[in-house]
Amino acid sequence: LNYDYNNLLTQFYSRLNKANGAHNGFEGGIDYKFAFNKKGRELTASLFYSNSPSTDKTNLTTNYYNTDMTPGGAPSLVQKNTSNNKGTRFYGQIDLVYPLDRNLGRIESGYKGSYRSNYLDYQSFYQDSAGIMQFDSLPSNIFSNTQQIHSAYLIYANSIKKFKYQVGVRAEDAITVSDQLTTDSTYKSNYFNIFPTVHLKYEFTDNHAVQISYSRRVNRPRSGNLNPYIDYTDPMNLSAGNPYLKPEFTNSFELGHLISFKSSSFNTTLFYRQTDNMITRVMNLLDSGRTYTTYQNLDKGSSFGLELIYSQGIFKWWKINSNFSLFGTKYYGESEVKGLNDVNASWTAKINSSMTFWKSFDVQIGFNYQSSMIMVQSRGGGPGGMFGSDAQGKRLANYTCDIGLKKDFFKNMLTLTLRVSDVFNTRKSEVQTHAVDYYSDVKRWSDSRVLFIGASFKFNKGVKPKKRTQQQDDNQDEIDY
Repeated sequence: LNYDYNNLLTQFYSRLNKANGAHNGFEGGIDYKFAFNKKGRELTASLFYSNSPSTDKTNLTTNYYNTDMTPGGAPSLVQKNTSNNKGTRFYGQIDLVYPLDRNLGRIESGYKGSYRSNYLDYQSFYQDSAGIMQFDSLPSNIFSNTQQIHSAYLIYANSIKKFKYQVGVRAEDAITVSDQLTTDSTYKSNYFNIFPTVHLKYEFTDNHAVQISYSRRVNRPRSGNLNPYIDYTDPMNLSAGNPYLKPEFTNSFELGHLISFKSSSFNTTLFYRQTDNMITRVMNLLDSGRTYTTYQNLDKGSSFGLELIYSQGIFKWWKINSNFSLFGTKYYGESEVKGLNDVNASWTAKINSSMTFWKSFDVQIGFNYQSSMIMVQSRGGGPGGMFGSDAQGKRLANYTCDIGLKKDFFKNMLTLTLRVSDVFNTRKSEVQTHAVDYYSDVKRWSDSRVLFIGASFKFNKGVKPKKRTQQQDDNQDEIDY
């Protein structure tokens, strides 16, 4: 539905989208640990590889109507799209923990190298007036993105009676290459950065402490945000990536208080985070009435708030962890949209229930709620479009529930897992955008209720693998296995 400035209907169409796909995956890892004679001195190494090919097929039928809701004269638009995606990840790392003699502290050092590639072959077809499917070269394209990162770190930690401190630094070199093979265009990015960290902690007792920390973090754009080819799947809402996107950098400051009891613990954290080169969605209103969406870096944004984490053991076999975060967000920039530069409050809540039966059978249930959140959406020039002021977007609230099961066999050497994500299929996205000269309401949802089955076998009791971070694993589910 499209309306003009007088709130009169100017265009009405409906689109039926039927999609199916096959998503496969393989991953494997090797972990090694060598313990020196001195207690706490150890060398560990890890290798990880994953391959995740997928094929998605979409059938779209767009029907056009007159403004009085009667069938329009324009014929229906019938499209078929096929997307073949190949994703590969590999990383290797080595870590050394080296306690110094004579209580002079502890040194940790290591190296990590990672390689990630994504290859997308997108083919589009449309039905002509004779009912024959024809290849559509306009949206069809082949895009490849590779990213390799080399990093080395050094940490020193020590304590003076009840006061503990840890300082560290990580040097990182990242190389990104994006190839739009259809247009024979290559985009390269190479950036070197230093990431310092400082952690200070004072322990009143073994169960009561306060701590202060500072860290610098990076958030890199995803492969889909970098593909410059315009997606015409929705003729009224065009979209494209930006191969010139830069990574976001965040300076994070935290003040925390921790107190624990026999079967429970309570952690309170005040935080402030400032992000430079903030990646934001850019929506343009074209002269034809269509929208064109891409991405760009803003100057900066900041957030501050309070996080509460409570853990409670109900019985020996049942434990509940809960997390509540209340925070304000502020974006910096000039705008004609009222409230864009104001502080906007949001909150999130998570609860996880872990139960163990018969010593080797675990059940986890996780619930996650996120309130509505203000988003900045800049206005810029698009193909055939016009320039405008910034827009203020709002992502509406959503919630999801996950369930996981785990069973150990053969003295914990074999582990089988079963997990269902988004049990009630409630994970969806709705974004409302208010600008000086237009308003949009975009709703997107897909069937995110997925069944995962896994198996792992441990040799020699196993070496506990390094926990992958979000940059290494994009899985956002609330279940640990």
